[in-house]
Amino acid sequence: MDPGNEILIVSKWMSATIGTLSGAVSGAYLDLIPSGIAFPAVRYHAQYSTDTSVVEGVRVLARIDWLVVVVREGLEVAPLVPIAASLDTVLHLATGTADALSITCVRQQPFGLVESAKSGVQYRHVGGIYRTIVVKT
Repeated sequence: MDPGNEILIVSKWMSATIGTLSGAVSGAYLDLIPSGIAFPAVRYHAQYSTDTSVVEGVRVLARIDWLVVVVREGLEVAPLVPIAASLDTVLHLATGTADALSITCVRQQPFGLVESAKSGVQYRHVGGIYRTIVVKT
């Protein structure tokens, strides 16, 4: 593969693939959901990545694991169940291309979390860990 940052390239693909889930979320955001964005929203970020190289150090494949969750304000999980299912439908076994790279995505495991902000507001996160396999097209 050519030199580059596959995480940044795949993040563009993730945003386009997730989109707004047919209006179920306000959007998909890399790393943090900006302040002022309506919930529910999707947040995703790279958890772990590795390169596979052959003789002479030529990179042939990048594997990137992503945490991808739909987030809502409050503790109730029930409103997120159908949105998380839709998120899984668009990501699990998804394929595509971006910047001359071929991308394949599969879910590795489900994920859930409750977060409490300093303000006392609580946020529910539901989604999964997804693995993308990236090769040159």
